[in-house]
Amino acid sequence: MILVSLVFLLLLLIGVPVAVTVGVAGYVGALLASPAPLATSVQTILHQVDSFVLLSLPLFVLAGALMETGGIARRLVALARSWRSPWSPRRRPWASWCRPAS
Repeated sequence: MILVSLVFLLLLLIGVPVAVTVGVAGYVGALLASPAPLATSVQTILHQVDSFVLLSLPLFVLAGALMETGGIARRLVALARSWRSPWSPRRRPWASWCRPAS
């Protein structure tokens, strides 16, 4: 663990990007922790990353980008604002100073 930390700090100090530093330090840690060959390590990593839950993250970002580009996001926000109660404090700016402090 000390060697992994030293590799991490050394790479950060010489100016290597953080993503590369984390990857290299993780790779060094994986090599030191398990006696398994490299092919087994890669197969294990790919098996762990192959998850249906992880697939939802980029698709959620893609859906947001498509909604923004198509303009439906703006219409959904306008719809939500139209559903807001007329008694909402945002529609009554005087409500904050008319209410007694408690």
